[in-house]
Amino acid sequence: MGIDSSRTAGTAPVRAKNHNVLPSRVYDKRMAIQSQPQRQDSAPVESPRPELYASRILPAYDDLVTATRVLSQVSEINTFSFTVFYQNNGALTHQDVADAVLAAALRSVSDALINTGINYLHAVDATSQRATTVGSRLDGSKSIVSISLPHSVFHFGLRIFDDRLVVSRESSSFRDFYEWYRLFMPNASQLEATVRQAVARKSGQPTAVTQTQFDFKLLFSDFRKENWLEDRPPRNVDVLSEILPKVPNQSGLTELAQQEFMRLDLTLARLERFKAAAEEKWRSCWYQLEAPSNERSRFIVFTSQLRNVATEKIGDGAIDAERPTIPFDPDFSEDYYLAIVDFLKVRALENFMGRMLENWKFSTQRQL
Repeated sequence: MGIDSSRTAGTAPVRAKNHNVLPSRVYDKRMAIQSQPQRQDSAPVESPRPELYASRILPAYDDLVTATRVLSQVSEINTFSFTVFYQNNGALTHQDVADAVLAAALRSVSDALINTGINYLHAVDATSQRATTVGSRLDGSKSIVSISLPHSVFHFGLRIFDDRLVVSRESSSFRDFYEWYRLFMPNASQLEATVRQAVARKSGQPTAVTQTQFDFKLLFSDFRKENWLEDRPPRNVDVLSEILPKVPNQSGLTELAQQEFMRLDLTLARLERFKAAAEEKWRSCWYQLEAPSNERSRFIVFTSQLRNVATEKIGDGAIDAERPTIPFDPDFSEDYYLAIVDFLKVRALENFMGRMLENWKFSTQRQL
């Protein structure tokens, strides 16, 4: 069910004047808006307007992939999501609060689409849960507010639950994904703050953020290697043997490539330091490899996660006594840059996957 525009200020459909795909010069023009200061209105407004204002401008796609070995060969992406987790207080399960959040979120999304030059407000679909009876609570385990833009290049979805907000995007070419990310994601932290403020104003209950998380899922496939001597195509475990040579079986410690697996998963997680514009940031970095046997073992599913959450700090094999926990960082306004440039590009793909794929050629797929 779409929202009734007569009930929400600023949500009347606007017909876009641009073509379905913006030329690169339009991207560059729109990104210049990031360097302009945000206008401060003297009159109060219902919710903050998310102007495209970012201290770190993301590079153009061609600049992003220049001089990279792995990223330059990544042509497809499976899924992406950005999630903000809240302390669950039940505030959003009230119908009047959900209606206020829908109005604020729709306005923020509309402003972001206009400011970035994406437009297409006429294609935006917005829905919310409705109470089954007057005064009954909404189901907090399901999305209470949903906003989506179906588009050949700039498609995305926004779902708001009682305990989290999720911006997500389904499979596409990596170039299309990055063009959307470069335009839209600098607005994400302001969009989230607008939703949180709407909840607080309507319910009278502040909503505390406890964690943020970026998820990038890529499907590597069809591995090739020069001078491959086996009489079969290379499998995912042959590639994984570059970093995990042997695992135990019934005969003892045996080479990974000499064994058959239904599935092999490998997860590495560690605290890593990032250089932000003004200070250093600690983030929890997760690298997850899945090697399923279906499709003739031709896929490696790689999920990289950048988490901002309170985490125990490990030092010399033990908990650091002076500072046992790295606290949640409430300033995640620049994480859109850290996530895709410093984390995904440099650490996850060029360093982590780059070392494993050093002697291999590969393809990437949208779907498994």
